[in-house]
Amino acid sequence: LTFNAAVATYALAWLLTDARATAPIGRQLRTYVHAWRTAGPAEPAPSDEFSYVVEAPRSGWRAWVHRHRWSPVQTIATDLAWIAFIIFSAATLLTHNTAVFFVLATNSFVLGLMLYVRLNRSASAPALRAPSFANWLKAQIGILILWLPWLPVLVQQARRVDEHFWIPAPTWEGITWTLRTLLNASARTQTSQLMTWVLCGVLVLGLLYFRKKLSIFLFLAALFAIPVAGELIVSLRRPIFIDRTLIWITIPLFLLLAAGVAQLRYRPVMIVALGILATNYLFSVGDYFRFWQKEDWSTPAGYVANFAEQGDLVLFNSNFVIIPFDYYFDEYEELYSIDVVKQGVPLDLFTSGVLEPQMTEDDIPQLLSTIAGHDRVWLVYSHDAYTDPDGLIPQTLAAQMDVTRTRDFYGGHVQLYEAR
Repeated sequence: LTFNAAVATYALAWLLTDARATAPIGRQLRTYVHAWRTAGPAEPAPSDEFSYVVEAPRSGWRAWVHRHRWSPVQTIATDLAWIAFIIFSAATLLTHNTAVFFVLATNSFVLGLMLYVRLNRSASAPALRAPSFANWLKAQIGILILWLPWLPVLVQQARRVDEHFWIPAPTWEGITWTLRTLLNASARTQTSQLMTWVLCGVLVLGLLYFRKKLSIFLFLAALFAIPVAGELIVSLRRPIFIDRTLIWITIPLFLLLAAGVAQLRYRPVMIVALGILATNYLFSVGDYFRFWQKEDWSTPAGYVANFAEQGDLVLFNSNFVIIPFDYYFDEYEELYSIDVVKQGVPLDLFTSGVLEPQMTEDDIPQLLSTIAGHDRVWLVYSHDAYTDPDGLIPQTLAAQMDVTRTRDFYGGHVQLYEAR
């Protein structure tokens, strides 16, 4: 997501600083191809030294390529920037559904810039140039065409998220923690808090750097603020605000930090500042690998594989965790020819498509029907605070069968129930 957004942002920044972006898209490529097809082979320059080397005649595709003259790639740089912007904007959208806020941010800024230029023709030109509306419309159509195959899935997923979703409603504490994490993700220590204030100071210097380049600052502000505001507005109806979907907005944040370092002016001071910032972010990455504990899905997969018998039923109260469980369990299934039946409760992931269905008392008859005929039932129990807050699944199983094995792991626990 961040890579695609970064390339698309770079391409857009190129277009906003290129006077040729107002020319129709494709003109440079057409001129380039025409010159390549009609021009003869390149002649040696008069200043070149004479050489007695006789080149062997080329054949096949090499002869076809070398008999044409190639123009510098700079002659088609604008069209290449348009192509990169279209492709990587679509790739950003295809990476995550919340990337629609990236397109919203770019359109809000560019269309606003066009409107400003149109209403203030006599004013001095801003630091960024608005492309022609026709070119911008063509680019958006291109993005839409590339994104169109995913649109029906997006609508379906959006409808399911609107019905119920596991993300809690955002709070002021959660919002400030998210913004702080995007700026400085180091473990919370006194040094980390001090570093956060240092980074805030560098951001202020970045604002001073752009005080005479307001359009550039507004461009970065739009890329940062619109996605945050968009997720918060949607969260008023159904919470979707979470830090992992906003990682890509660190792009304008880091560009503002870079501007703050440039504002220091003196090279030795800039080098020291860059060293401090680089060291901080290297330690942030180290803190992630040292302190961030991920859910341990290899343990339940190995435990079930070790004690499973043919025909066992494996239940998952959270459909979503079937994916990481299977990632480790598939190897055991193939290696030891394990034959078990895997089923989500109350709904199955692959038949319903619902990631985190909530268990209710109305689902108990269906659960009893599912376990009927099975003498051994495994329960992989995780994320129950949202999917089964009342503990209905283990209570129902315990009323019908006996718990014979239990294994806790980071992220949940697994239990084996056997018929009485």
